[in-house]
Amino acid sequence: MNKSEIYTRITDKLISKISEGIIPWRRSWSIGIPRNFISQRPYNGINFISLLAEDHPSPYYLTFLQAKERGVTINKGATGSLIVFGSFIK
Repeated sequence: MNKSEIYTRITDKLISKISEGIIPWRRSWSIGIPRNFISQRPYNGINFISLLAEDHPSPYYLTFLQAKERGVTINKGATGSLIVFGSFIK
């Protein structure tokens, strides 16, 4: 997936939520902010905004590899959430 496709997917998701009358960054904070389940590190940047637009009852997320390493079974037909990873190159 190239950068343009990533931007389009995230933008479309946010536009869809806003057109439904939902402003993701103004949701109830009673369940907490999106964070990695293992490291407990909160997501930031576009991942933070994108995950706020998800309709999950929990703020915790795992990578597929983290789940596999811990013997967690992924339900057939389950879908993942898009997370953008970037790093600086010298």
